[in-house]
Formats: sequence, structure tokens, C-alpha cells
Amino acid sequence: MKGIRIILRAVLRSAGEPIVGHTVSLDRQGTWVVVPELAQLGELFDLELSFPPVIAPVTLKTEVIERRPRGDAPGELDMMHLEFREQSAAAQRRFETLCATISAPRVERKSSYRVLLVEDNALVRDMFSYGLQRYFRGRSCAVEVEFAETGQEGLSKLTEGGFDLAIVDYYLPVMTGGQLVRKLRVSPVAGHIPVVGVSVGGAEAREDFLAAGADIFLDKPLILRDLMATLDGLTAREQA
Repeated sequence: MKGIRIILRAVLRSAGEPIVGHTVSLDRQGTWVVVPELAQLGELFDLELSFPPVIAPVTLKTEVIERRPRGDAPGELDMMHLEFREQSAAAQRRFETLCATISAPRVERKSSYRVLLVEDNALVRDMFSYGLQRYFRGRSCAVEVEFAETGQEGLSKLTEGGFDLAIVDYYLPVMTGGQLVRKLRVSPVAGHIPVVGVSVGGAEAREDFLAAGADIFLDKPLILRDLMATLDGLTAREQA
């Protein structure tokens, strides 16, 4: 498997508190992850990768081999390169399954994939809509995107059912993104929907989103190309 750009939930566990971040690329040797804090070179972690519901959690032994602190340019984030170490036979089998899932030949998984973007900024909504239409033009699986401008509107649409993914901004009218996710998670109809939380709010927004039950947190500005590539993988490939 050649290195691919993909966003997966990444949970790093060692002796201390778990560190929750996300991948930006993955190959058979290792992965680059965006994290809220950098670990030391040589530090060992059990790394859990997932993206519900398509990719079940896979735990791998890793070592930090490179650190890339955030710079001054907009959108730069703390990143670490984790190299995979020797795995148990069971972990290696699950990793091979993960690799097969994300690199398998494209097949039609379903006729459409519905995404709700909860965002009160009209410019961001327009950029997202344009990016989706451009990226998925000509592909066999259509991605349908709908919008909500407030937290209450977003919650109402999600609890009606039928969405495959929610992308939720943190700072919203009526309720925050974190409050929306907490209410969503107790819904018997829509509590299972994967949620990607996004914000410029930094650590406060990240911690509240993840505590509320969001699956992944992404800092703004979003790298739309990476998010589109991930959506492509979720819609166009069957689970191995």
C-alpha cells in the first residue's frame, strides 16, 4: 500500500492520559498524526485507529520518530510521525484488514452518501458545497450535502434520520457544537451517526467536542482535499 492521505481517528495511549488526534497520511511503515500536544522522540504508544462505522478500531504499537511543531502560517498544526513496531499476530492481521479496506478497488457501496454540515458561515458552506461537487463529479457514488445554520436546526435534521455523517462547527447560534453532539448521542434514531467536529476554538473546542462524543476533531481552516479523500474512501469501498 502506497502512502495515502486519509483522516482517521487516532488515540495514542501510554502511561499517561490518552492523546486524541487524527491521521493525515498512512502507509505500511507508519502514519503522520495531528495531535494537541507533542510527545518526546522515542516515546512508545499503543495507537488506536478508526473511523466509525466503516473502519473498526485497530490498535498498533508505535514509536515517535519525528516531530513537527506548528509554525506561524495559518492552518499549521502540531504533527508527529509514528513508526509501526513489531505487532502481535492478531494486531498484524487487523492492520492488513485496515490496509485492504482503504486501498481496495473502488466498488459501489451505496447510491448516495448524505452529509449534514452544521455551519453558520455562508462562505464556509459555499466552499464546502463546491469542494464536494468538484471532488465527486463523475464518481459512481453521489454525495449529497445539506446544511443547517444553527445548532437547533442541525439537531432537528439529524434526529429525523437518514444522514451518514455530520460535520459540525463549534461556535453556532442557539447551542454550541458540543451541546448538539451531547443531545445527538442520546437520540435512539440518530445517536450512532459519525460526527466530525470543526473549529478555530483550539483546545477548549477540541476537549468539549471529544467529551461530548464527537468521533474526530479538525482544526480550521480545514484541508478540504483530505476530508474529501476520506469521504471518498468511506463511500466508494466496501469494508474488507
